[in-house]
Amino acid sequence: MATVDEQIENCLRQLQNLEDIDPFYLNGPLQKLRHFVMFVHTRMEVSMEIFIGDYLFEGSPLLSKIESNRVYRSRLASVIEEMDFVKKINVLQKIKKIDSDTASSLFKVNQYRVAFSHPSAKIGEIKEFDDDNKYLEALKTLIKIYEKFDALFVSLKLPEELKEDLKP
Repeated sequence: MATVDEQIENCLRQLQNLEDIDPFYLNGPLQKLRHFVMFVHTRMEVSMEIFIGDYLFEGSPLLSKIESNRVYRSRLASVIEEMDFVKKINVLQKIKKIDSDTASSLFKVNQYRVAFSHPSAKIGEIKEFDDDNKYLEALKTLIKIYEKFDALFVSLKLPEELKEDLKP
């Protein structure tokens, strides 16, 4: 009987073989870009949810009644989570949490994510990243937006010791 580690390795090999013969196969650099696009997109989505929640609770008397507002917080979190990525960007712009440059970078990250999530429809867009300059631009966009959001976390109303831990 194979160990769990051996079974994991076998599954990873099988998945790699399936990817290698997939009609929408991506070369190594595009696979890496896809990975980082998904990673940054996920982090930005969660971060936007935190920023919207922070705004909605800012100055709220409910903040001081943790036990009594647990259900309210849960429902609010559900509403925020259900918003799509673009709507979250628009909300953050309206509440002046992000500027137009940050919004533009977020829209780009979302475009990248859509392309990699729908390769049959977006293979032309994906193949544009075979150009080194486009590839580098995408990587720089991912880094830029990640660093901007790290800096935004410092602006949250958090205890000072947590703010120090969040500084880039």
